[in-house]
Amino acid sequence: MAATLTTLMPASPLAAMIPSRPSPRAARAPTTEASAALSPDQAWNAGAGADGVIRWVANVAARLNTACIGGQVVPVTVLTGPPSRSSYVGSPHAAWISYPVAEALDRLSGWKRHLGAAALNTLAVPFVAAQVVGRLGRAAVVANHLVSTNLHPTWTTADIAAATPDLTVRFPDRPLVLRNICPAADPVLADGLTAAGWRLIPARRIYLADPREPALWKHNHLKRDVKLLGQTDVELVGPEELTARDLPALRTVFRQLFIAKHSALNPDYTESFFRLCHERRFLDLYALRLDGRPVGVLGVYERNGWVTTPLIGYDTTLPQELGLYRRLMALLFREAKRRGCRLHLSSGAGGFKAARGGIAHMEYTAVHARHLAAPRRAAIAAFASAMDRAVPWVLERAERPR
Repeated sequence: MAATLTTLMPASPLAAMIPSRPSPRAARAPTTEASAALSPDQAWNAGAGADGVIRWVANVAARLNTACIGGQVVPVTVLTGPPSRSSYVGSPHAAWISYPVAEALDRLSGWKRHLGAAALNTLAVPFVAAQVVGRLGRAAVVANHLVSTNLHPTWTTADIAAATPDLTVRFPDRPLVLRNICPAADPVLADGLTAAGWRLIPARRIYLADPREPALWKHNHLKRDVKLLGQTDVELVGPEELTARDLPALRTVFRQLFIAKHSALNPDYTESFFRLCHERRFLDLYALRLDGRPVGVLGVYERNGWVTTPLIGYDTTLPQELGLYRRLMALLFREAKRRGCRLHLSSGAGGFKAARGGIAHMEYTAVHARHLAAPRRAAIAAFASAMDRAVPWVLERAERPR
């Protein structure tokens, strides 16, 4: 089936999904019968189409378009804000340059940090130049729900072959980008992209696990985590038990971990996003409560036989002995098993994930640039070649113990 493309304008096939911009009073109105008929992904598209993706992620300013690939409508984001200051989920520049540089500097202190900043800024010059010439920072990012790990539909090689020409017509002056491509997780998609002229550029090291396999549960660390989760000192609260009153506290503990402790370039999910998850189950929200107040949050994201979590956080002021992160990860493993799904553990905390049965794999970002002018194609090709060499080297050193 040939792919068709549309922007989220009144003539769009999605127009029925997307209300006109609501007044402040209307924004607080309960979910209507028409909007309740939308799937979670359609509800995400509809809300972002009405208000912009900043409705869901505070630090991504992007225009939303859509594409129909293999019969499924997916979002296409085009950044409108500064590429270097946007979250990496919306900005290829932030994903490949700003975030890794900030993460590397975080490992240094004092004079080493100043020296490292000067060295890294110098080393980044050719990468930045290639991105600027190739306009990768202004790419059209396909099938991008602005989460750390997009779980893609099970597209065939024919679906990708049909969609690619239509995408190049719709975005004639922009590179096309598709995040979160892991050949170990979906070899058909990786091969289909390569066959259609997309270039797979190394992006990050991720961890995959299969909780359906009994051997996974024999890992001592995972067994201890599951036992900890079963303790009653901290209460586990499921999606049906959460109320709207819990949502501000859940956002607070998420931001404590992902924004305050780690990086301002992580996606800063808004209260509206938490409401979307609570009301429409875009993610299934779980919480940990201590003495009646939320101290941890987990957002379970299930699509097409895979489970991951783009949203996890806990009260970082509480004693480490409570093991809140361990409990949340044990819950993620348990939910994947209960749903009969494989588990995408995303990136980071490699030692923690490997000790619980996670297997490391390279994940790629696919880029298509054949429709662009020759200088821009050359710049993107040079960038890709440099990343082929640099990313494995950087990742190996980044995961060494401090």
